Amino acid sequence: MQAKWTGVVVFLALFAAQSADARVWHVDLDGTADFTSIQAAIDSVGVADTILVAAGTYDENLDTKGKWLVFLSESGPEVTIIDGGQRGSVVRLIGGGILEGFTVRNGLAQDAGGGVHVDTSTGTNAGGVVRNCIIENNRAGFAPDFGCGGGVYLSGLMHDFVIEYSVIRNNLAGRDGGGISNVGYRTVIQSTKITNNLCQGSGGGYRAWFWDPTGLFGG
Repeated sequence: MQAKWTGVVVFLALFAAQSADARVWHVDLDGTADFTSIQAAIDSVGVADTILVAAGTYDENLDTKGKWLVFLSESGPEVTIIDGGQRGSVVRLIGGGILEGFTVRNGLAQDAGGGVHVDTSTGTNAGGVVRNCIIENNRAGFAPDFGCGGGVYLSGLMHDFVIEYSVIRNNLAGRDGGGISNVGYRTVIQSTKITNNLCQGSGGGYRAWFWDPTGLFGG
């Protein structure tokens, strides 16, 4: 996948004034870094800090708990995997944030966002980026006609969110938005492949609720 830094630089700039002391923290399963789990890093670091993750399969369900954070993989999504073990959403970006360079898989959310659940109605209340990620084999909804955003669920009125240089595939929603369900975001989706996602309602690939001036570019 193509690796670019434009989106990351732009969103980091938005938080420079808030967090002049932002730091970079390292996660590695081998015990040689600051943390051995991504969630342990989330619980310890400050708003706008960067969590740099070494290659490996991380059997975790992440929740930022209102912190706007930057998650970057060292080696890309093919070898840096977050596996949710069908225990809920794999990644919950509550308050927004940046997720770049990961495979997000095997999530099973009861209501919304099996893979990535973004909610900016609480916490730092800002937008974010999903970039150079593979979001696959996730599900939202335990029963037919229930559950939105098998791959990605976006919730939070009038915030900017970018999904780019990513693959969203083989996800399932019980109701709407097998790949992506968008509730109220100003969203740009570019250079992203959304394929083989299913739902039992509307929007197998993408479903927008309410007013959504989404820009779809590059596939």
